[in-house]
Amino acid sequence: MIAMAFACLFAIYFLYPLEPVIQGRTIAGWAWLACNSMNGFLHGRLVVFIFPILVWIAWQRSKDKTMSPSGWGLLWMGIGFLFFLVSLRIEQPRWAVAGAPFVVVGLSHFLFGWEITKPMIFPAFFLWFAIPIPGIENYMAGYPRVFTADLSYHVGRFLGMDLATSKDAIEVAGTEVAFGIG
Repeated sequence: MIAMAFACLFAIYFLYPLEPVIQGRTIAGWAWLACNSMNGFLHGRLVVFIFPILVWIAWQRSKDKTMSPSGWGLLWMGIGFLFFLVSLRIEQPRWAVAGAPFVVVGLSHFLFGWEITKPMIFPAFFLWFAIPIPGIENYMAGYPRVFTADLSYHVGRFLGMDLATSKDAIEVAGTEVAFGIG
């Protein structure tokens, strides 16, 4: 199982060049270069080293299971390859990396069956951590604070408090008291 997962990823993501998208680079090369200190995406490079460990753990959990190959794995692989083709069409390598887990799960399901594939689902989708998402830090810092302030405001109003809200601050009406969230 480990060899098949790596062979599939190696063939598609390390060998196949993304000529229209990135001149002379593969998907793996793009993912490696996109996770740099300028972008603040240093965690993406660790995925390459953590993935084999997670696959090994999944393999250990499924050693005693019986193999029952299934054609349904072709559906999962088809979804992964569709992501890859879409990435070539729209010239966005993130889509190709997003399809990698489907290819890994599909290949495992096709060759070994569902019982052996189940432990492989987490390692496969762990590959999504290699996808750089610009602005995720701003989103995580901003939206939850506003959501928490809004939720607190509505709960307070429901309980009968006279409150006013402004972005991530809640004010008690008639006083100079303001509570900031965050």
